[in-house]
Amino acid sequence: MSELGDHSALISAIRRNKWRQGAVVSALAVPSQLFPLLDRDKSHWVVLSHDCDILHHDLENEPHAEVIALAVNRLRDGNLLYGKNPRRLQIQSHAAGHCLEFHANSRRFIPRRCLADCHPDDAVALSPEQVQELASWIARRYVRTAFPDAFNARLQPINSELIRVLKRDGEWISGIYVAMEMAELSADQPYDVLMTITMLDQDFSQPDRRSRVQQTCDIIEVLVNAQKRAISIKNIQMLPESQLNLTDWKKLRRLEFDYLSAGGESSPATPRV
Repeated sequence: MSELGDHSALISAIRRNKWRQGAVVSALAVPSQLFPLLDRDKSHWVVLSHDCDILHHDLENEPHAEVIALAVNRLRDGNLLYGKNPRRLQIQSHAAGHCLEFHANSRRFIPRRCLADCHPDDAVALSPEQVQELASWIARRYVRTAFPDAFNARLQPINSELIRVLKRDGEWISGIYVAMEMAELSADQPYDVLMTITMLDQDFSQPDRRSRVQQTCDIIEVLVNAQKRAISIKNIQMLPESQLNLTDWKKLRRLEFDYLSAGGESSPATPRV
């Protein structure tokens, strides 16, 4: 068989095996040649590559498929939901009390031809909505905003207070966005900030959740504005995501949640500003 014919047979097998973005690779079913490439302590891996790349006709142009380790966590952290942290993601599972958790540093590349020799594990399949959330989170790692060093430094003194506030009610916050000057300002120039805190529409419609997030907005405003003109929140608003239009999205910068403290991965999540 020619090389082109060999490629065609492999791609046909990958298609027959129903591989797609979001399909789950079980460590118990992978071909032996994948063992050196995948961490042996991870039981499941999710395919990140787009469907068009998984089924691309030429293995030389697309020799690999990207995967990411999947873990099930019973400890839900609201600050890891909705893609707010660029390094860790939790997606609410259909199973009560469980979250699917992903670490960005667990991504690996595997030979695409290996997908012709195994099948997805349908027992732990992701829904289309979960796949979209995972893919969007990965994409934002490359397009997220880098804020000025001076702005980051001015928030550092209130880091611990922000940790406490956001850990408490971060579960109901889907994103924190700002409109501000993106230059490095001198010490005598405050950063004037317009802040928007968003909630999922279904959460915003529940008065108790909306009230708790409003309290969080009020506390953040007091904490930030107490920094003696270092940063000045001129306005802070809370909105359901459906009320942000395309014009809003273009002018706003998303604050990513990350670990600013020196404690490492075990530290609570805070915004990466």
